[in-house]
Amino acid sequence: MKFDSEARVNILTVGTALVVALVRHVISKTPWGGVSQLLSWWFIHTIALFLLVLGASFIIDRWHRTFLGEDGNVLENRVQFQYYITMTSLVAAVAIFIVKTAGPFSELDDY
Repeated sequence: MKFDSEARVNILTVGTALVVALVRHVISKTPWGGVSQLLSWWFIHTIALFLLVLGASFIIDRWHRTFLGEDGNVLENRVQFQYYITMTSLVAAVAIFIVKTAGPFSELDDY
């Protein structure tokens, strides 16, 4: 079974949302209320990640000339753009997890 690049990026986005939900759960140190709560938080983070891609696409499409100084369609390849934002979110979530659990902030209280 072979997926096209758009399907693979969407699967990566959904997987990244799961990682973000799990990292948020570990950092907040609250117990899950069951599988239904895990699935609902995963769904919420998936929607939020797709909204992040949409918002970043809009902002970059509107103001790329100001910062890059060139014209043209920056968002020609939507799949590639979604991949970059999703990977940035995934790397940020993993970095936050590492810093919070094994880094200099691991012993600090949240509040």
